[in-house]
Amino acid sequence: MFALKLAKMYNKYENVDTLMQLMHHENQKIRLQVISVLTHLQVIEAKHLLITNFNSYSEEEQVAILKLLENIFEPSDEKFITENIHSNNFEIQLSALKMLKSINNNKFSKLLINKTAFENGAVLNFVQNN
Repeated sequence: MFALKLAKMYNKYENVDTLMQLMHHENQKIRLQVISVLTHLQVIEAKHLLITNFNSYSEEEQVAILKLLENIFEPSDEKFITENIHSNNFEIQLSALKMLKSINNNKFSKLLINKTAFENGAVLNFVQNN
């Protein structure tokens, strides 16, 4: 954990390969710290691995991954983002909706029109107004 904090503090981009390998570590706290470092460094290379394995991570890790993606998402990520807009986890849903609004405002607007598809329409209003 100490080495991860150092990598974050000193912006150690050369350690990205090691960080990516640590995403397979058995200890969830280490994986969460790795995601934190990847977020700080805005490592785009991490995106494919994290999206591909998204469902194998804990809910806490998934929230952290979506927070990372909020900084590095691209229009090509729309399918993944759309898959998460109906998540039961509020933070995942909020992150996904914010990214969808940015990537495809038309699709987001259609969700606003059909709010009944959402259990919590208030989150749509929040994203729309912020």
